[in-house]
Amino acid sequence: MKPTDPSRFTPEDLESLREASVAGAQHAGQAMSQLTGLALRFSVPTVRALPIDDVPALLGGDEAPVVALYLPIYGDGRGNILIAMTPDAAGRLLDALCPGRPPGPPAAPDRMPPLEQSGLLETGNILAAAYLTAVSRHVRLNLIPSLPHLAVDMAGSVVDYLLVEMTRGQDAALVIDTQLMQAGGDGRLSARLLMLPDPDTLPEVLAALRSRRV
Repeated sequence: MKPTDPSRFTPEDLESLREASVAGAQHAGQAMSQLTGLALRFSVPTVRALPIDDVPALLGGDEAPVVALYLPIYGDGRGNILIAMTPDAAGRLLDALCPGRPPGPPAAPDRMPPLEQSGLLETGNILAAAYLTAVSRHVRLNLIPSLPHLAVDMAGSVVDYLLVEMTRGQDAALVIDTQLMQAGGDGRLSARLLMLPDPDTLPEVLAALRSRRV
C-alpha cells in the first residue's frame, strides 16, 4: 500500500491530523495578527489525500497567479509548507507590513523592493514557525521549519516544483489545508496554508497520533 493511499488513513487518523492542524492554525493566526496589526482568523482545516494533479485546484487552478512562500520541514516528520496568496491579497498584506508603499500587487521577486521581499519572507517565517510549534506539541514530534523561499508564478508551476521531489512516484499527496482571512474584511485578504507531509516519514507521524489515542 502506498503511503498516501487514502485507504491507509482511518477517519480517526484524519481527525487527529485535523486537530493538530487546528492547534497550529490558531497559533499562527495569533502570531500573524501581532505582526500585521490586522485581525486575522484561520478557518478549520481539511485533511485529505488528493491525486497530485488536483492539488493546484486548491489554489484556483493550474494557471492561477499566486504569490507563494514555501519551505521544507525537517526533524522527526519531513514535508513542505506552502503559503499561497493571490497577488492582490499579497499586496494588501504588504500594505499592512510596509506603510507608504505604492498600492497594488507585488512585482516578480527579481524586481520586488528588498523591504517587500523581507516582509513576505518574514511572514513565511512567523507563520510556519508558529504553526509547526503547535503541531509539534500536539503530535509530540520535533518538526523544524527551514528558511522560506518566495515565488510569484502560476499555481501549477509552484505545486509541481514542490511535489516532484517529495512524492517520488506516488500518485497522491496528503494535504492539510487551512485558510487565513481578515476577520470582518471583504474577503480580499486571504491565504491558503498547505502542509504536505513527506510519504517516507508520514508513518511516524501517524504512529505518534495513534499512540495519543491509546
